[in-house]
Amino acid sequence: MPPKIATLLTIVLILFLFIWESRKGEKVSSALWLPVMWMAITGTRFVGQWLNLGGWNDGNNYQDGSLIDALYFSSLIIIGICVLVSRRIILSKILKNNRWLVVFFCLLFPFYYVVGFSIHRIQTIYQNSWPSCNCSNYYY
Repeated sequence: MPPKIATLLTIVLILFLFIWESRKGEKVSSALWLPVMWMAITGTRFVGQWLNLGGWNDGNNYQDGSLIDALYFSSLIIIGICVLVSRRIILSKILKNNRWLVVFFCLLFPFYYVVGFSIHRIQTIYQNSWPSCNCSNYYY
């Protein structure tokens, strides 16, 4: 299936589901738009790329990100925390009811830290040893 048709069908399906769900008469929280906005941006391009703020063709800038992206994602995180505080969510109760998820993240964190550090180190080494490789073409 061509990508444009798949995108169009996905958008039509999402709009249909939003309209269908809104007709049920149940009140849906507007906080559900936070993950939608997060996934819409990360699923396409980042805000700095949409606004064409530059710096994306430089091979070193893709790791640093942009100030606009940091502000966008920070604002979504702050709004999400405000939603959780307004709903009086008890974090200890959530962690207690999801023990296996907590164990999973505790086991995953050291692995992610070591692998992420190793990948950054390997990129730095290869970037210095392969000057003819223009790796910036592989990133949007």
